[in-house]
Amino acid sequence: MADERKLRQEFQYWYPVDLRVSGKDLIPNHLTYFIYNHCAVWSKEKDNWPQSIRANGFLLLNSEKMSKSTGNFLTLKAAVDKFSADGMRLALADAGDTVEDANFVEKVADAGILRLFTFLEWTKEMLSCKDSLRTGPTSCFDDRVFESCINKAIEETDENYKSMMFREALKTGFYELQAARDRYRENCLLGMHKDLVFRFIEVQTLLLTPICPHLAEHLWELMGKSESVMNASWPVTGKVDYPLLKSADYLAACAHEFRMRIKAMMNPKGKKKDAAPPSKPNHGVIFVASAYPPWQHATLNNLKEMYHELGGNFPDNRDIMSRMKTLPEVRSAMKKLMPFVQHVKVEIRINCDNRTLGELELMFMTIVVERASVNLKIVRNRIECVESDGPSALETTLQFDERQVLEENKAFLSKTLELVSVEIKPSSEADNRIQEDCAPGKPFSVFTTAENQSSCVNDAGSTIQASPLPTKKQVTPSPVCRFVNVKLCGVEPSQGAKGNEATVLLENPQGENVLDLKQLTQEVEAVFGLRGRKIALSASPGCDTELTGPDVMPYSGKCLYAFIPK
Repeated sequence: MADERKLRQEFQYWYPVDLRVSGKDLIPNHLTYFIYNHCAVWSKEKDNWPQSIRANGFLLLNSEKMSKSTGNFLTLKAAVDKFSADGMRLALADAGDTVEDANFVEKVADAGILRLFTFLEWTKEMLSCKDSLRTGPTSCFDDRVFESCINKAIEETDENYKSMMFREALKTGFYELQAARDRYRENCLLGMHKDLVFRFIEVQTLLLTPICPHLAEHLWELMGKSESVMNASWPVTGKVDYPLLKSADYLAACAHEFRMRIKAMMNPKGKKKDAAPPSKPNHGVIFVASAYPPWQHATLNNLKEMYHELGGNFPDNRDIMSRMKTLPEVRSAMKKLMPFVQHVKVEIRINCDNRTLGELELMFMTIVVERASVNLKIVRNRIECVESDGPSALETTLQFDERQVLEENKAFLSKTLELVSVEIKPSSEADNRIQEDCAPGKPFSVFTTAENQSSCVNDAGSTIQASPLPTKKQVTPSPVCRFVNVKLCGVEPSQGAKGNEATVLLENPQGENVLDLKQLTQEVEAVFGLRGRKIALSASPGCDTELTGPDVMPYSGKCLYAFIPK
């Protein structure tokens, strides 16, 4: 009796089966009868039935079936010797999920090992210079974006691990998180924040632990943790600010679009070979629209009202035209009205109640493009956004303040576009042509040269002349900009920078935007890849005295020495 009780306790301890993992070739037979047998034996005790089954595909090697006859095979021992245990696990996790055949690619394994090594070396570098990283509040735009990226990675990776989607977990918990770190490092002009850097390192280590436990244990020890990483808890996630992440994607897309427009401006179509090259712009004005033109909203709302008034039918075109003529918002766009009406009458049937205003606007934009010669790229971008972002892309307003995002990042835009200054203005201050192309999420940029000649590039890449913009009083340019030479002392360049000497301009060719000591120090940090290291400048090769005064013009043409103060 005691033996039976013991057997029963052991059985109840192990049952029900939480997870049964097997190959997809066993689905038609073994795994199917695995379910049948449990249902037959415990027909009235469903708690003993299997909780879940996971089937996986076969393993390919370099996109080909493994075979000893062809020599395309790799033993487990040889793989560990070649790629290390963590490198092997990383490549296997990246090979694929679900019942699709996983593909172990040796080049991916090599690249993965390099990524892991780079992360390890970067962590060591941050630990060695942690006292020179920026401190204080994490309130700037790039800080907030990076913090939300970390929290988002924790949430998504947790869900992927729970679903045993290891490839997706590697994507969200390593590749995308590393990319977020890279963007933060490159975009944050103030330098990386100490708290966020080490929050990232800790979270990255924990998210990587299930796949690369040996590296994670080593990183955990480097951070000075007393216990093993295996005893650590899953990182606690904070609030994910999705509108903020949308605004960061918007900023990156805008910066790319502006660069392409400047490139098109510098290489106009149809340019003659002997023609002088266009002057490089040094000033930019970005126009943003807060809403679509009022006549579009008025047209859609009135069409929907008429449709419901007639019990699901549209009136004659003559009646529609008569009603629209009474609307002051629509009078200026009567030529574009009827093509839209014809399209709506064909597309909208019984299910008009299920169509949102955004969907009607999307159809409107399509018909206007097809029959009224509006830029096709706008509609294509709109449809692509619907496919990638879902119904939120059909909203008539953005989830964030577009103008505020651009205003907060004017310094970044000036630097990445190589402009002296950038202005952000509402589209209402632009002419009609710019207002026609400007829409929420699609700003329009105008770039101006020093001679007050402005030109703008439309989405098709062609250059059109815009109204001259007011500029400051012209200054006779000096033949040579004032500058200083800078040498590193006791510190090596990082983040891909090379060389220990550089020349930094103290002003632009117009004699404007003169740097002070703080700005010069930031430029030196950027040139040598030392952002956030809190370097100091000295006029002495021995670096025994540190520059303190804001005026650096007395050192023009001389050599300064950069060092990290003790």
